[in-house]
Amino acid sequence: MVALPTNLSSLSALLIILGDVLIFLLIALAFRLLSPRKLTGAIWVSPVFHMYTLFAAALAVYEEAPSSEPWSSLAAVMAAFGVAAVLGAFLGRYIGRRIPVSRHADGHTFFTGGKLLVTLLVLLLLPLALEQAALLFGAIVGVQSLIQAMSGAPPFGDILAAVGSLFVLGTVMSVTWRFEVWGKRPGASPRPAPSK
Repeated sequence: MVALPTNLSSLSALLIILGDVLIFLLIALAFRLLSPRKLTGAIWVSPVFHMYTLFAAALAVYEEAPSSEPWSSLAAVMAAFGVAAVLGAFLGRYIGRRIPVSRHADGHTFFTGGKLLVTLLVLLLLPLALEQAALLFGAIVGVQSLIQAMSGAPPFGDILAAVGSLFVLGTVMSVTWRFEVWGKRPGASPRPAPSK
């Protein structure tokens, strides 16, 4: 995500700021996957936050694009996001297939995300969280040069694109591994065995 430009409408600014705050919530929720969790519909709450934050990031990128030619300046960023999404889907499937799911004596089904999943999620979310923390610090202490530098000026524009790509990768991975785990619950249609 990027810093808010001065020409943002108040609604866009509010949507983007809410997305910024959710980054920190997503990191906190990731640590809950270290312990066994019930496999219920609540598994889909975190991806909703992920998708909203991704929408806010895309809105911020669009709002920051030069008004004269926004689409040409967005093409490279969107391409990087697309590659990150594909990688995230493959990584999410790989991890989701290895997450253990078990049915306890009380009839409830549990899963444990484990250290690998939590480490990956935190590493993919942390750069964006640090960027937002730096922008917030710059806004609080009134360091406009810091805010302007991190608003897309070289080389920060490339760094922000990389940070956004990591977040896209983490978002798609977060959604995809849940599909794999959700398919392991009792009563779910069995998934076909992977071809060798």
